[in-house]
Amino acid sequence: MDTLISMTEFVLQQNPKAKSLDDVLKVLATSMQQCHRYATFLKQPLTLGMFVPTDEAGNVLKYHGLYESYKNANFGYTGDNETQRQCNDAKKYFEAKERVLFYGFKFIRDNSYNTILIYETESSIKVELQFRKSEKDIRLIINDDLIYDCNEAEKLIGLKTKPTLTSTAKKQINGKN
Repeated sequence: MDTLISMTEFVLQQNPKAKSLDDVLKVLATSMQQCHRYATFLKQPLTLGMFVPTDEAGNVLKYHGLYESYKNANFGYTGDNETQRQCNDAKKYFEAKERVLFYGFKFIRDNSYNTILIYETESSIKVELQFRKSEKDIRLIINDDLIYDCNEAEKLIGLKTKPTLTSTAKKQINGKN
């Protein structure tokens, strides 16, 4: 599974092909575990860090072409204080990027009221997620019209272009954390 799908589609994919009763029972037990993990994944509350790299406080981390600094940090590079800071920033960014669950979302802006991400789709439909700070909720906006509050991953299934899952999301769904 590469994209977010409905729970019904997921359950239908769990097609046990076993020959003996013992095999059927083992396959059913595994399928039930997978269905439970996927249902838990769909129902988890959305956070900004699922879409773009963020720090522990939920602030968006921006990529500043820090790959060389990141490589230096991984090899124990020691330089001046500014270089060390860049190495640390790069390391934090790439570690946070590994925690992202959905590809295709891009940070647009952040202000005192909300943080806005746009979902880059192949169609001409404009899709935004607004993380509203004071209300602590998330709104899904399509073509500048509020569609609904979107506080869990399951709400994203209705998008025409389904969000693509990262390897981290797939590990979470498959129970390989």
